[in-house]
Amino acid sequence: MRTTESTSQLGRISWENITLGLSRLKALGTTNRIGSLLCNQGGPGNAASDWIKGQPSGAPFFTEALIFRFDLIDMGPRGIGTSTPIKCDPAPWNGRVTYFPNTEEEFAAMVTHNKAFGESCLNLTGPLLGIVDTTSVVHDLEVIRLALDEGKVNYLGISHGSQLGMQYAELYPVNIRVIAPDGTLTVRNQRSLITICGMVHCHIPLRLSSKNITDLL
Repeated sequence: MRTTESTSQLGRISWENITLGLSRLKALGTTNRIGSLLCNQGGPGNAASDWIKGQPSGAPFFTEALIFRFDLIDMGPRGIGTSTPIKCDPAPWNGRVTYFPNTEEEFAAMVTHNKAFGESCLNLTGPLLGIVDTTSVVHDLEVIRLALDEGKVNYLGISHGSQLGMQYAELYPVNIRVIAPDGTLTVRNQRSLITICGMVHCHIPLRLSSKNITDLL
């Protein structure tokens, strides 16, 4: 496990340093190693270690083509897992309320329940709760790229990780070697997406077949 420090000054709000938890599986090959591959399995909200730890424990997700050529790095987004966490009171969350209201009374009860839980998160977490948005996490990816000191980034995004990847490409297009989201997403509009993929190496959509994995290399 490696950690790095990120500051929200890259984002909208000035706040104290945030610890980002990273899981890394070093490349099995040495002579043909390309560099690091930043990975995000989406969720949003999945912890960093969940994806990477399956590779050596007998539940592999990544092909040999990747694990021999790249250090696999998975980041726990701010607020999640081993990164600086969001803290909430479980008592409001455990209160029984329907999330499929059929009456005005049931709807009002759901709103009260959700408001109480949200307020508990704000009270226990503080200002961090206001800067755990997608854009802030994208800036954290750039912090990690700089900390690795390997030049341009290689990125694989699954599910919501595709959103992170495409937004990173919009904010930092010249810092990408290759980006592989598993779903097609428009960033601001279709023309913006076409422009981004004209500037960087995009593979959209990505199915994790041997051909697509080879395209990352």
